[in-house]
Amino acid sequence: MPDGAQGTASKVPRKILSALKALEASSGPAEVAEKATKEKRNHATPADDTTAAATSRPTMTKAVEATGDEGDGHGGAGFKPEGNAAVVAEAKDNGGQTKEGSSTVSTQKQQQQAKRHAVVTATEHMGGGLHGRCVPVAPTTGSMAADTPVNCARPALALSVYLVVLYKRVNEVFCRQKRLKAPGPKYNNGFDDKEGHYLVLSGEEILNRYTVQEVLGKGSFGTVVRCYDEKRRENVALKITRHGLSFRTQAKLELDILLKLNVNPRLNQLVVKLLKVFDWQGHLVLVFELLSFNLYHLIKCTRYKGVTLDLVRKFAYQLVQVLYQLEETKPSSIIHCDIKPENILLKNQNRSGIRLIDFGSACYSNKVVHKYIQSRYYRSPEVILYLEYGTAIDRWSLGCVLAELHTGVPLFDGRTEAAQLARFEAMLGPLPVEMLEASPKLERFYTSTGNGYKLKEQQLPRRSLENVLGITTGGPRGLRKGTPGHSEESYRQFHDFLSGLLKYRSAERMSCYDALRHPFIEPLWLLDQQQEQRSRKTLPPPS
Repeated sequence: MPDGAQGTASKVPRKILSALKALEASSGPAEVAEKATKEKRNHATPADDTTAAATSRPTMTKAVEATGDEGDGHGGAGFKPEGNAAVVAEAKDNGGQTKEGSSTVSTQKQQQQAKRHAVVTATEHMGGGLHGRCVPVAPTTGSMAADTPVNCARPALALSVYLVVLYKRVNEVFCRQKRLKAPGPKYNNGFDDKEGHYLVLSGEEILNRYTVQEVLGKGSFGTVVRCYDEKRRENVALKITRHGLSFRTQAKLELDILLKLNVNPRLNQLVVKLLKVFDWQGHLVLVFELLSFNLYHLIKCTRYKGVTLDLVRKFAYQLVQVLYQLEETKPSSIIHCDIKPENILLKNQNRSGIRLIDFGSACYSNKVVHKYIQSRYYRSPEVILYLEYGTAIDRWSLGCVLAELHTGVPLFDGRTEAAQLARFEAMLGPLPVEMLEASPKLERFYTSTGNGYKLKEQQLPRRSLENVLGITTGGPRGLRKGTPGHSEESYRQFHDFLSGLLKYRSAERMSCYDALRHPFIEPLWLLDQQQEQRSRKTLPPPS
């Protein structure tokens, strides 16, 4: 044990000592030593055992010894994971063996000394707290490692991966209400971070009713958390909007739109259901039903190969229905402004039913305020060019989403807006001159050639939507060749459907009314019409 270890151990927080007991309960010193031995063998060079052990034992660099600079808290420069198993083994060896000539101590004493040694070496560079940062270390070999003081070699390792394991155990055992986001300076009396996001506590009770389970997502307008509703006895999703006047104003607009949509019987199964609204610590909180995973997650589950054409057809039909109802809303149409796979959720992971979520960017078509809207991959040309826009921008996004659902990759994946325009033109040809000349961003993206305009961004080779879909080659990358439901005729219908949605001029873009009657999804629409007529016949006559 290093000098002064007894005094240092007395300063160790009780949480760390208890956590070490939990660590010992899950894996005894013998198991840890065996695992450490195997790991050292895996990383040892073809030399004797002494050299192999020294290779896996890092020490501080000369710069660190001279300046005392600390690392970044995540391993630091020179961090070597292979040395961390050796630290645990060394703690056991030093704690479990008496001095030369004495007898072997009991197993209980080995565990106690191993625990004390591990805590001391960890806390000597922690300052007695749980927020110390580790010292950057570099591996040395041969006599240099032997000359290195114990307090320089072992604590550096203990402050790297070993402490991460310890922190996890502390959180599991003691922190039932651990913070899912570490708090910074105090904002809103300690409830918010500096951006106005609510600092969520796992296990806390909101409004004495909603028990927080985990954070589901975080966006520009707020944080979404999964909670258990004690009153309804079910899991729900809470959207906690950011603190601030502008975010509260936007949240009220979202609330107003959702209230209109939730009373529309035709959207009963197509738009997320709002269950409750309340104020909490200066944040407006919207309570929603909890749904399954989103369509981007579904694409990932296919390993980015995309879903079948039949499933795309079912999704397309439901989304066109939603957009049609948004456009028909009175007295003003509603623009969602953020149609993308992440905002389309399955109601049940085993069914094709979906619901559109996140109306945080939505607006009324007669009160358009924001210019910077839509996620870049799904952003329409008129939004990129800062032109006037309406409900047609959602139909452009729909075309991009449907293509991605089947191909597995974004149709237009530019890293910037200029790159996005280059991808538009590579597939759809040059943008109309009247759109470019009406844009306040013309000089940013284009240069005049005398008889037209040329993109400043490097032009890309031409590629057609027909080739992307693989109409005559068995689908995207030939993955659907010979698969039922993926005939050339089906692909041509899909191609025509997407082409109607991906028109530069918004006035030329296929309307939702026409989309419902397009051969690609018309069979589903006719089936719904027949079922609706049958249900009307079975209804009892009015009294």
